[in-house]
Amino acid sequence: MKIWNYIPGINRGSGDDELYRQFCLGRAEAVLIDPGDRPPLPAATAIGSPFDEPALQVYFLAAALPGLDVENPRQVSAWRYPRQYGPRSPLFSRGTIFRLNGFRQFLISGTASVIGHQTHHENQVANQLSESLHNVNSLLEEGHRQMGDSHASLDDEGILKVYIRQAEDLDLVRRTFESTAPAEIPRIYLQGDICRSSLLTEIDGMVHFRPGN
Repeated sequence: MKIWNYIPGINRGSGDDELYRQFCLGRAEAVLIDPGDRPPLPAATAIGSPFDEPALQVYFLAAALPGLDVENPRQVSAWRYPRQYGPRSPLFSRGTIFRLNGFRQFLISGTASVIGHQTHHENQVANQLSESLHNVNSLLEEGHRQMGDSHASLDDEGILKVYIRQAEDLDLVRRTFESTAPAEIPRIYLQGDICRSSLLTEIDGMVHFRPGN
């Protein structure tokens, strides 16, 4: 499963009153989950919409059979984040592989410039985007390792969405993406706030797994 959460004013409020932290608290109470060692969690994206939007918007893509959750070796699993990020950790997997119409598809969660659990390259949008792409590739490699007989890469059989906090960064983000990612991968650039105020950009998307050689 993949869930997209569009949260009005996602960074409004200070400390534990920040709306994203309150969203994580409500999500944890709603699913009534004991995280345990490796809980089954959907891939997810949380992006801020304008504060005057009338309501939280949630979209999801689901399949009849459960998917395979994948974590990024470069990052602490979100449900293991330390207390400094809020009263309840975000409950999502870094990515999910599932079957649809005979194909294996890799749904990539919102992926930002986070190594371990810490933001890197604060206030440097181009470097944040490059680090985000590094994390996406690391996640794909881990999915390939877990699947064994399949391969996934950024090519024309997938799509990436690039979220940008500040509209004036669009040209720089586009140039950075085009110099770093394969030219054939389709991409969409969207304006939206990221779940941490220190993050200026984030990537999510979908790629296909193909049988390995």
